[in-house]
Amino acid sequence: MDRLGRGTEGFHRRKEFLIGSLIGMCVVLLALLAAVVAPQPRAALAQSDPRVVISVGDSTMIQGQVTYVHASFFNMPKKSDNENEFGVYFRYHFDRILDGTWTDADSCLEGLVGGNLYITTWWRSPWDHGPSNLELTTTCPAGNYRLRVNVTERISNTIIVTSTHDITVSLGPSVDIEMPSGPYYRGTSFNPTIKFKDLVQGDDYTYSAYLMARNPANHADICEGTGLERNNTFSINGASGNPVQKTVTVTDNCPRNEYSLHVDLRDSDDRRRGSKEVDFEIETDPNATPSVSVTMSESSPVAPGTEFEIIFSFYDIQHGTAIRRLETMTDRTTNQPVGRMDCGGSYVGWGQDSQSTFNSNPLNSRITIPSDCPAGNYRIESHIQDSSGSGIVSGSIDFVIGYPDLTPTAPSISGYTAKQNAPFSQQLPAGSGGDGTLTYEATPLPAGLSFITSTRTIEGTPTGTGPTIVRYTVTDSDGDESSTTFTITVAADLMPTLSTIQGYQARV
Repeated sequence: MDRLGRGTEGFHRRKEFLIGSLIGMCVVLLALLAAVVAPQPRAALAQSDPRVVISVGDSTMIQGQVTYVHASFFNMPKKSDNENEFGVYFRYHFDRILDGTWTDADSCLEGLVGGNLYITTWWRSPWDHGPSNLELTTTCPAGNYRLRVNVTERISNTIIVTSTHDITVSLGPSVDIEMPSGPYYRGTSFNPTIKFKDLVQGDDYTYSAYLMARNPANHADICEGTGLERNNTFSINGASGNPVQKTVTVTDNCPRNEYSLHVDLRDSDDRRRGSKEVDFEIETDPNATPSVSVTMSESSPVAPGTEFEIIFSFYDIQHGTAIRRLETMTDRTTNQPVGRMDCGGSYVGWGQDSQSTFNSNPLNSRITIPSDCPAGNYRIESHIQDSSGSGIVSGSIDFVIGYPDLTPTAPSISGYTAKQNAPFSQQLPAGSGGDGTLTYEATPLPAGLSFITSTRTIEGTPTGTGPTIVRYTVTDSDGDESSTTFTITVAADLMPTLSTIQGYQARV
């Protein structure tokens, strides 16, 4: 009985163990099944052997060259919630080997690098990107590079695969600017030389050259001479020499300032293949004598009711000189000063002592004459003095506000022919210009002819013969006159004559 009891107890224990083991296995299987079936929100569905193949049109390039790049993506992970889309993004990088270390060289490429790219189309393998432009900048240093593609998992931002392609960069077309020896003084022109190097024989190129002022920054139109018309292009097509040289002119109109000369070289596809920028400064000649020029925006006399400007331009005062500037206006008829408000406007600087430092060359003093300044004869003077009041340079201009005194012009007349004892009538052409209504006079006239002023007509029956020089005078309303001369020739009125007849005899 004891043996039987012990055997029965052992049997029950083995049964419980087997049941427990079966239950445990079921739990494990259910867990595994749940792991497979359950959604995976934080990871993409993996694919075996993800890889990228990069193709480049030309692995040996020169600066500024453009080729193509094509990337094929194999076995990319799918999105966890949509197996028909990828769960990754990729990005292009450009690296340069420098002292045995790969360094970032993204700045060598135009476009392509610098942003994440997403594969958002339907699922397929391989998925292709490109062909895309692989464009080197013209300043990319010669050396060994690699184009790198990193594929990154979207959610975890983990790089899952990287592929590279080696590229060699050599020197390409370039631009150099040779400046003549300085210093460069205001009022003097000079000629920089542009050299285009390493051009491909037989290729077509154009270039643009322009000048920029740096303070303030703007196009220096006033300075640009031959070859420097801002962004106009000048052809050097069919390059057959290296270097190709061009000479440009910086004119003597440039004021004192800091400048930059810019040159861009482009190929026949309008791609930039080289560029150069050189900085220089135009200074004041230390031996120059200060001077002034004066210009008006309107010609004198200026019609009443017209607003206009007068500009005083002071040249070649030494840079940094402390100056005092004074403008005055005088009525030339009375020789009395004109106050700031006498013409109905407020004129900055008129009769005032303004102080500053001469830092530009020329220094422009712009004065506006208002539209309600009354008619009259005026003079404006502008004085530049040093800080102690000693004169450095001054200039003045006289002008008239009022309607101009116009002078008439008599017409040109070639001359006329009349016949003695025969009626004659000829209207003379009108004059032009002048003030108001024009009047006319024609004198002297051949005998028998008279001048009708209202119609400008010479008429009558000439009695004498021969030529007469006539002065034709045109006079305007304020007495200004102009005259011309012409000739009236009167031909004689010839009578027929008969010869003497002695008589005749006849016979029956």
